[in-house]
Amino acid sequence: MKNLARWMVCGLLITGASAACVEQPRRSGQNSGPSSREIDAVRGRVASSTAPNPQHRLNVNFGDKVTLLGYDITPDSPTVRPGTSLTIKWYWRVDATVGDGWKLFTHLDDANRPRENHDGDGDVRRLYQPERWRRGEFITDTQTFELPSSWDSPVVRVHIGLWKGDERMAIRSTGHTMNEGRVRAFELQTGVTAPAAPPAAPTAPAAPSAQQPANLSAPRAGVPPNIDGRLDDVAWRTAASTGPLVNTMTGQPAGAGEAHASVRVLWDDQFLYLGWEVQDDNLVETGTTRDAHYWENDTTEVLIDPNGDGRDYYELQISPGGHTFDSQQPQPPSGDNFGRLAWNPNLRVAVTRVGTLGNPSDQDTSYTVEAAIPWADINAGAAHTPPQVGDVWRMNFFVMDKPKEGGQRAAGWSAPLAGSFHTTARFGRVTFVATAPAPTVMPLVAPTLPQLQPAAPAQPTQPTAQPTPAQPPAQPNAPPTPDRRTPTVMAVDPSTITPAVLRQMRQQMLNRPPQ
Repeated sequence: MKNLARWMVCGLLITGASAACVEQPRRSGQNSGPSSREIDAVRGRVASSTAPNPQHRLNVNFGDKVTLLGYDITPDSPTVRPGTSLTIKWYWRVDATVGDGWKLFTHLDDANRPRENHDGDGDVRRLYQPERWRRGEFITDTQTFELPSSWDSPVVRVHIGLWKGDERMAIRSTGHTMNEGRVRAFELQTGVTAPAAPPAAPTAPAAPSAQQPANLSAPRAGVPPNIDGRLDDVAWRTAASTGPLVNTMTGQPAGAGEAHASVRVLWDDQFLYLGWEVQDDNLVETGTTRDAHYWENDTTEVLIDPNGDGRDYYELQISPGGHTFDSQQPQPPSGDNFGRLAWNPNLRVAVTRVGTLGNPSDQDTSYTVEAAIPWADINAGAAHTPPQVGDVWRMNFFVMDKPKEGGQRAAGWSAPLAGSFHTTARFGRVTFVATAPAPTVMPLVAPTLPQLQPAAPAQPTQPTAQPTPAQPPAQPNAPPTPDRRTPTVMAVDPSTITPAVLRQMRQQMLNRPPQ
């Protein structure tokens, strides 16, 4: 038979007139893989001793064995339409012997799920895999494939890496988007229009419950806040708020003897902005070095999972002294596993305190934490960097508090309902929305003098023009200074009354220019 190496031996059976044909076994090594001649021919085409000059440089180190120098792409365009072909030339440098069994993979996804596997496309993938590479070689790995005409996502992301069995080669480089042992080499637009996200404005967040994780809509900042530890910038007036953090085990409002805090959330194309307002009568800090165990005393904390898969998410803590713990968690930790402490984002952090850090003999009141976190440092698995309007990330916010009487207490946004803050299924949902509209309660109305007087414990002073809801009980031991008073102002949302607004109202009342 044509193109088949079959050898047949036919003979007559001694005990009958019928004939029988038996296929001879293949010779040892026949059709067991490419011949050395085929491998040498491919090596002659793809390997060189001369360094290439890629159009797009990456310089990603895999296991200190090979380096992905970069790539060329044809057509070299930021857009590829479904149904059209791409040719990619990956340029590799062989730094050391790779070892048996290591192969290349190329994956395409649409920012939501894996879509295409092109591990075997190209001569290198078929006949000259990394297990055959020689130290000092430069390899040109050419792949041509078509983006399926059924592609229905606005983006296509191209990932690459090395694998062997159930293992993927470690990526040593920083500054690249990585997840699941692979690096995102590039992302292209497809021209496909995604369904329009419904218009949304920041509203009061849904109250956390034992049934559903919390959620809020974080608006884009029109003007970025000044990171000075004070949440009195105009930007913070339109920020989304978690509202009071709740008991982490029950999801119920924090009681009088529990930790009390709230968090505000904003974003723009550069940063995620977070602002904690913490009530604390005993400011305590553990050490002053990066990645000290601040959770053992007082700290604020955020956990950030861009794609919500519970893997490769980020943990950040900021103490009342302005020091940080930061780690990337491959998965929820156990025991003394603190994740990847080598991850050190370029944070901007500022803290203001009302009280004395580390002096249990005095009466502290509160502290405020303001942080700007670069998107480039927290984008593992993210659909877009920076996020686009309508994107949803999973996050959770916490505060840890060490009271004077000992022990420790905590409060959270989306209650884990378990002993671990790293219960990823309970992380809340943060939806990124467009710039918030100006508050409808503005402009401010300057209060009258009686409205600025502190309320008497038994019979709080009420405005004569209009009754207002009862104020919450004063915090115990709060100093009765003017800066601590909360005036009742008609036609003003109390949540917008910041220290800067309060100063403005006093100045209006006294008819003097700002200091």
